[in-house]
Amino acid sequence: MKGAEHSTAIVTITKSLKPTNHSTQKEAAMKKLLFLLAIGALLTAPALAQPGTPPPAGAYEVEMFYMHPDGTPVDGVGHLGELDQLARCFASMDQEGNCNKKFWRIPVIIHASVGQWIDWWMTGTRWDWYIKKPGCYAADCITAHIASNGDILVDYDGFGNLVNADGREIEISYAFGGSITDASNNGWVPGPALDDDDDLLEESTMWYNVGTIDEGNYLHDGITWKLWNMICVVDCNTACEYEDEAEIILTLNQQKDWIDQDEESNTYGTYLPGWFSIAP
Repeated sequence: MKGAEHSTAIVTITKSLKPTNHSTQKEAAMKKLLFLLAIGALLTAPALAQPGTPPPAGAYEVEMFYMHPDGTPVDGVGHLGELDQLARCFASMDQEGNCNKKFWRIPVIIHASVGQWIDWWMTGTRWDWYIKKPGCYAADCITAHIASNGDILVDYDGFGNLVNADGREIEISYAFGGSITDASNNGWVPGPALDDDDDLLEESTMWYNVGTIDEGNYLHDGITWKLWNMICVVDCNTACEYEDEAEIILTLNQQKDWIDQDEESNTYGTYLPGWFSIAP
């Protein structure tokens, strides 16, 4: 992660790229995403949990069922306190009264805290080149898809040139685009510089057809893009094996603090034990 600086300029620009009509919304979404990913500017944000409100003192957990679309409860998800449940519910504020008043105004509060989810996939996270002669060669290597209900930080970490056992390098570059022409037009980023091209996918800038029955959000629907790489072999690259290992880190920037975010914990990604007023 690259710190907490935030480039407001790119956020302003991307907000202006919202589609203006329904027929071009998908094309505009892809153009906007490619702009986000290929702009070449560092865009970072703090990966902080968003606070939730614990149940009030004296709350007690009640039985919960996941309801199938046909209206029937799904077996095996109504057990109290299980960390792998998709939802938990707590009741509190029991009230009572008696006298001869004609009207009783009994306050009722229903509160929901929704955690951030992500649905993602990436094709081809390992690339193997077999090169006979010097030259520059490009290939479509990763197709990536992300859907979420909150901001996602895409962090490129450890990217660099390919290195052999003697420390000699082969230069490699990356570009985003739906085709090789798009990738070339968007510009190639040298491998060592890709670490500085982190991207923030902002949910708030991706709404379309706001206020209509077709209102939606591209990040909710899911966004797909392609990452190309270009390798340049020169005459002095010895015949041997070269390699680079790196990571793409996806961070859910709006995750709730009642979700366990300790990667070393055996409850990582589930309910945080002890957070609720009633321990699971």
